[in-house]
Amino acid sequence: MPLGLGLATIAGSVGGFAWWPAALQIVLLYAAGAIACWWMLVRVFGSTPRILVPLTFYLFSPFLVPAVMWWAVAINVVAVQAFLFVLIGSHIEYLRTRRTRWLVIAGIALIFIAGFYAKSLIVTAVLGLFTASYATGPGHPGRRLLEAAKGWWRIWALYVAIGALVVWAYLREDSAGTSGSSGVPDFAGVFESLILRNLIPGLLGGPWSWVDLGGFPRQLSGAPDFAVAAALTVVVGAFAFAIHRWRNAWLPLIFLAPPVAVTFASVASLRSSRFSSLVGLEPRYWGDVLPYFVLALAVSVMAVPGLPLVRRRRNRAPLDVPPTAVAAIALAYVASSLASTLAYVSPWHTDFPARQFVTGAVGNAEAAGAPLTVANVSAPPNVVLGTLYPYNAPGHLFAPSPGLIDAVEAGVDLDILDAWGNPVPARPKADNDVDLVDTRCITGSGRIRLPYKTFDFPFWVTVTATFDASATVFVSAGTEGHTLRVPAGRHALTFRSRGRFDRIDLSIGGTTTACPEAVRIGSELEVAP
Repeated sequence: MPLGLGLATIAGSVGGFAWWPAALQIVLLYAAGAIACWWMLVRVFGSTPRILVPLTFYLFSPFLVPAVMWWAVAINVVAVQAFLFVLIGSHIEYLRTRRTRWLVIAGIALIFIAGFYAKSLIVTAVLGLFTASYATGPGHPGRRLLEAAKGWWRIWALYVAIGALVVWAYLREDSAGTSGSSGVPDFAGVFESLILRNLIPGLLGGPWSWVDLGGFPRQLSGAPDFAVAAALTVVVGAFAFAIHRWRNAWLPLIFLAPPVAVTFASVASLRSSRFSSLVGLEPRYWGDVLPYFVLALAVSVMAVPGLPLVRRRRNRAPLDVPPTAVAAIALAYVASSLASTLAYVSPWHTDFPARQFVTGAVGNAEAAGAPLTVANVSAPPNVVLGTLYPYNAPGHLFAPSPGLIDAVEAGVDLDILDAWGNPVPARPKADNDVDLVDTRCITGSGRIRLPYKTFDFPFWVTVTATFDASATVFVSAGTEGHTLRVPAGRHALTFRSRGRFDRIDLSIGGTTTACPEAVRIGSELEVAP
């Protein structure tokens, strides 16, 4: 998102692998969201102790836990929290007062929301259904929607105008469109993972345990079956109690339906079709929906001053829950959430493979006093799980600090980085060396003929030869050529090819003679024995 990229630019401008700007942004974004949540609750419901219930729910929610350690989540999902709360609060104030200043604040907040997380534009649907449910008189749903549209048409016109402008901007920026799904969506599997195993336990501070994907601490909700069943029982029981106690206690379900449905549909159609239904176990997908759950909980325990009182007690309904019971429930929720949070963040404080790889490479470069020259090949799979070339290669991983690693596609006696970030000799991964047609020495220009012609693929090629003096050598295979400075002696010239080829051309500067000994071709590099 544009504003998220702006935060990334600010953090990146400090220097490579400077973690403090990212950490500072996370802390400030969390603080802004917490303050905005408190402001919305006080502004909408007044200074009453009851606001501590939804405020506690928000402050300790596990749905934002991934952003504690995952900065890329924070600059979008956490950043949008404060503006969602500001929009909700200013919208309800406009419903009550019709003052233009609240209209302006709502419009500004919506623009920031779109800039941080476009999916959160669903907030306009949430506010529309909230208005029809809580700010209109009794009657048929259609009549209430019409009353809401007519009564506050100025704010709806503003929302539509901003929404249309945002859609136009995004379509213009991404004129080619996004790629479609590559498989069949697993709606049933996502319902189980996203709703039953992720959302339901998360509402109670779960999931209490996590599934480690291996390699680095990207964890999924791992609530055991009995915990999922217990959480579902508690949530359904609490809702049944509210229905029994209050008329219209089901109204929050109306404005919760759009964000929940959009989240479910997007994860099922766009994510599960590419990967699997396991993606639904990531709590971050509920992060941008959290403010709506806060609003739903707030209107379940408090009336909104200035709006019709729809939260009326039924006849012979149970009395209010004693404050001590409320405090006990809140403490249990806090303890539950802290247990989930500590279980999530603890692996980030160990030497997991990604940390070992990065810190090892950085330490080796600093000890050498010069950039490490290594082949730009994929890091070991457990270092950057599920990421494809070139995004898992040193040229991308160490891009924030260009003075540390020099990732190349051609070199003499080229190294690769092992799982601990150490440079080790490399060679193309193949069963055997190529059987050469001839191995005559070359002075000036010459070629090494191969017994076959390769297919069109960017192979790694290594030519091992002995040079009687140092020289500048131009070596090529197919359509790709590289200029290398080779010292005297026996050396391995490793480089990338392009296109099909059945020979390797060498152009050696001066009178230096090179005697080829072996050629090895493979699709990737491996550690040389």
